[in-house]
Amino acid sequence: MWILWSALLTGVVIYGVIATILPATTPVPELQTLMLAITVIGLVVTGVVLLGARMIARGTKQYFIFSILRWALSESVAIGGLILHFIGASANVTYAFVGWSIVLFLVLAPRDSDRARFESHLSDRGPGR
Repeated sequence: MWILWSALLTGVVIYGVIATILPATTPVPELQTLMLAITVIGLVVTGVVLLGARMIARGTKQYFIFSILRWALSESVAIGGLILHFIGASANVTYAFVGWSIVLFLVLAPRDSDRARFESHLSDRGPGR
């Protein structure tokens, strides 16, 4: 698990390096609107990753897949920042999204306690289920 987590996290860091190396293009006229939209998407993804763990756990039923889904969603925040860079946002915007993604990865690092919590999500039926 740690190897996969590290590889995905390294990819996120590489997105920041790409933003440093490649200059931003001329901003598209809709940059502010797109920046707002991608930020809202990032907030929704963050909510799903952190607050929707029970839903994801019940949908996957396997801890490995559960973890990969959450890490992939976390990486999508950095990808959103890289997209903004390619449509004209400054590298600092990309760095903010990459940092946001890195924080998610650190919160979701593989731990034994997460596996136990995953198993409790599967066994906890909750009221009315």
